[in-house]
Amino acid sequence: MFDAYAPGIAALDDRSQFKPENFLFPILNPDLLDTVSILGPWDDKSKNECYWIYKVKHLFKDELSYLAQTFSSGRTIKYDFNYHTNDSFEQYAVVINFKTGERYVSNLIFRNDTVYLNDYKCYHILNRKFMDFINKIIKSRSVSTCNKTEIR
Repeated sequence: MFDAYAPGIAALDDRSQFKPENFLFPILNPDLLDTVSILGPWDDKSKNECYWIYKVKHLFKDELSYLAQTFSSGRTIKYDFNYHTNDSFEQYAVVINFKTGERYVSNLIFRNDTVYLNDYKCYHILNRKFMDFINKIIKSRSVSTCNKTEIR
């Protein structure tokens, strides 16, 4: 177990369980961010191993501010939220690169007109307008990832 890291006690060889030292959820300072990318939606029925359908490589400064503000105002869910059900949902990923070189990846689950942020098995409900924000960015500036093998 390390100070300033989540989730507390975890296997040292499972680095996916650790969050960056500068990431103090739910406070996300846009001045610490280098780049933010959005991937999605996830397509688990893909036959050509193109699971993240689209990618937007960089967000603009005002978009970064809105993303940081929305992440910081998310309400924590006090129960185990299982989104792997038969309910319809869309899943996106947000990849945050910090100026210090650290990287943070989080899933966004859009389900039943609500946005959930999956922060290392800790769930937060985000602003509902965030769905429109993500969809607008994906529709206006995304590129297909289906011909690229580096994103799976």
